[in-house]
Amino acid sequence: MKITILLNNHFAFHKLRNCLLACTLLVGSIALHAQAAALYLSAVPTTWRLENYVVGGVVLWYTGSSCANGKLSLPANAVKADHDRLYATISLSKVTSKKSFVMYTTDGTSCLIVSFGMLEE
Repeated sequence: MKITILLNNHFAFHKLRNCLLACTLLVGSIALHAQAAALYLSAVPTTWRLENYVVGGVVLWYTGSSCANGKLSLPANAVKADHDRLYATISLSKVTSKKSFVMYTTDGTSCLIVSFGMLEE
C-alpha cells in the first residue's frame, strides 16, 4: 500500500511538473509574440526633432511614442539609403504639413523603426 501511494504521488508530481512546464512555455510564447507586434504612430511631425548623427544615423525625438523622450531610430542593420529615405520623408512631412507614419517595435529599452512613410489624404 505504501508503494502504491508513493508511485501515485510520483506520477502526480510529474503530471503537475509537465503541466507547469507547458503553461510556462505558452506564456513565454505569448509574451514574445506581443513584444514583436509593431506599434503605429501617425502625425504631422512639426514638433518632432530630426537628427542625423555621423555614427548611429537618423534619430527621431519627441515623437509622442511610448519610448523615452519619444526616441525612434532605425535598426543597426539599416543601410545609408534607409537613413536617407527616413530623413527625406520626415523633412518633407514637416515642410508640407502632411501626416507621416512610423511603425516601431520596442523591447523596453529601445524603439526601432520597422516601417515609415507619408500618408495620403
